[in-house]
Amino acid sequence: MGDCASTSTALHPVGIVLKSADPSQCADFIPVLPSINKIILRNVTCSFSWQRSLLSSLLTLNHEVMCTLLDISIECEDGAKRIRRADINKGLNNSFRINIEEDSPNLLKALHGLNIKTLCLREDLDVHHSDLSKVFSSLTHLETLSIETLAWFVTSYLWKALHGLNIKTLCLRSALEDLAMHHVIECSQSLSSLTHLETLCIDLCCGSSLLWKALHGLNIKSLRMGAMSGGLNVEHVECQSQSLSSLTHLETLSITARFDSPGLWKALHGLNIKSLSIDQKDLNVDDVESLSAVTIITHTAGNAYTACGYI
Repeated sequence: MGDCASTSTALHPVGIVLKSADPSQCADFIPVLPSINKIILRNVTCSFSWQRSLLSSLLTLNHEVMCTLLDISIECEDGAKRIRRADINKGLNNSFRINIEEDSPNLLKALHGLNIKTLCLREDLDVHHSDLSKVFSSLTHLETLSIETLAWFVTSYLWKALHGLNIKTLCLRSALEDLAMHHVIECSQSLSSLTHLETLCIDLCCGSSLLWKALHGLNIKSLRMGAMSGGLNVEHVECQSQSLSSLTHLETLSITARFDSPGLWKALHGLNIKSLSIDQKDLNVDDVESLSAVTIITHTAGNAYTACGYI
């Protein structure tokens, strides 16, 4: 964690080397702390390179570490930036789960080029900086990316940042009620550019036919969809059916519908999948005939059917 390369000075400079592959980088380093599992920093001023060194050092540890930053001031070239609160959980197998209370792009920029395989982000971030694409594309070892936020679904920055990544799993969750019309093309182009993508998880407060169109023709093997209402209604049956049938490599389909979704059962008819999981709280009696047709087809094909919830 020591900011050895920094030219900044302090009254009481402190350096902590968690685990250094090259101790010569710091002439006077304090002994390694190989068993540390919790770090809390409050009211600290540090440089951007120190912040990056902290994240890099966490990746050298072979166990889980929880790091909390409270009212941290980061000195950057364009002035000091403040982090009100950030919870960083470093897990096994080079994974990071980061929860930020408010916009803090400099914390994300510190991830640039790190050997991260799994990255989970949860934050209230208004992404209006071009560095997001650079950060994501620099994570060449990234396999799983999970994003839970409000603001990213109302801008095009998310879709541009996702374009061309070599990830295998993508999870997106938003509390927004819809996918804007002018983002459908960008969404579709970005998702289709993820040529290594195998698993896609999307959880929206309220789905729409626009989202189903954006999923059309993807080469994914597993799809997990969550929707409060709307996106699984009768008026979207044709769009749902076309999109699902276009997923020719799909093996696993999991859908969570928190309200009655009469259009869902018709959209599932005839799919050539191996595993089907439906979690629907309210199953209407009128859906029984459609449900029976789905189960007959899946069992005839020798595939598995799983029904969850209150059926």
